[in-house]
Amino acid sequence: MTKRSLDGHEKKLQKILDKVGVVWEEFCSIYPDEGACWFALFDALTANNALFCRSCNSRAVQFSPLSRSTRCESCCRVTWLTAGTVFHGARKLRPWMAAIWLFEHDIKISSSGFSFLLQIAQSSALNMYKSLFFVVNSEGKQDATEASSSQFLQIFNKRSLETLSWQHPVTEEPLPDGNLPESHGADSKTNTTPTASASRQEASAGSESTVGARILELLIGGEKTFDEICRHTDFKTAEINEALTLLELDSKIVSLVGGKFGLACGEPFRWSPDSSETAHKESGSSFSADLQQSVDSFCQLIKQEFHGISRKTVALYAALKQLPLSCEKLEKITSSRLLGACLFREPVGKDKIRLFVSPQFFPFVSEPAPVHT
Repeated sequence: MTKRSLDGHEKKLQKILDKVGVVWEEFCSIYPDEGACWFALFDALTANNALFCRSCNSRAVQFSPLSRSTRCESCCRVTWLTAGTVFHGARKLRPWMAAIWLFEHDIKISSSGFSFLLQIAQSSALNMYKSLFFVVNSEGKQDATEASSSQFLQIFNKRSLETLSWQHPVTEEPLPDGNLPESHGADSKTNTTPTASASRQEASAGSESTVGARILELLIGGEKTFDEICRHTDFKTAEINEALTLLELDSKIVSLVGGKFGLACGEPFRWSPDSSETAHKESGSSFSADLQQSVDSFCQLIKQEFHGISRKTVALYAALKQLPLSCEKLEKITSSRLLGACLFREPVGKDKIRLFVSPQFFPFVSEPAPVHT
């Protein structure tokens, strides 16, 4: 690793540490390694009366720290300590405990930052986040009201399995009549509409991160030169050249004066502060000042920490408004309500996360709007 890379690595780490602050120091002090976290899980299972034999239901079990399993004194059945919990199958428990600790202390950083902090894969961190969001949402919506996904258009800038090829992620949002926009799949050349299954197959093959899709996203913001496109992407020059050629052949973009490129299919959708309110009014719904205040603060958080999300997952990320679940400051993670909920939930699994699609209306925790005097 070069000196420049090391400097960049240290700056990124310091930026994350500045966010998590003393809360992270406390966690590292109490739970410095995997062993401490496994003992914490054992204590939590005991405190929540969730430690028993999965075969005969006997509570006479012994914990083996080395094998991270329990042995029933009645039937001699050996069971993983994580069996029957959200953590089932987890090889490393400390990242899970760290995520719960930070959430319960109202610290919300991106999965990318979290993966950097814990030195785990970003995909693993994202899977942990979404699994915990499932648990939070299943705990019930205290003081929740109904929000429409149309109120969150400003943060829909990441593609998902629901995003059709060459379309901006915001086109996933249904129209007031429940249908998708015409641009959500109308093929100008063949006059056919791609099926959802076809779009999913295309997405699963990697269309989410294709060079062409990234270029189209850039051009939504305005015309760009070749050099500007290169600066804003991580792709090789040859790949960008090839993608630009294909996009021109497909009549998706046009070459302009001054070496610039622009979209060829008219004016794309652009979010404005009134867009979500207009869409919501067209659907025949209304929302309170308290709800709008909560939506605005949520969108600000998503922009600042996550740099946007997909429409597909917005109802999952709404769990952030319910965190922390614990009302009092945690001295130990064993008293965490979120951890307690995880002990009585089956593992969410990647398939459930992949297939989840946010409904048009979902519960959302609102907060009192400020009173101006």
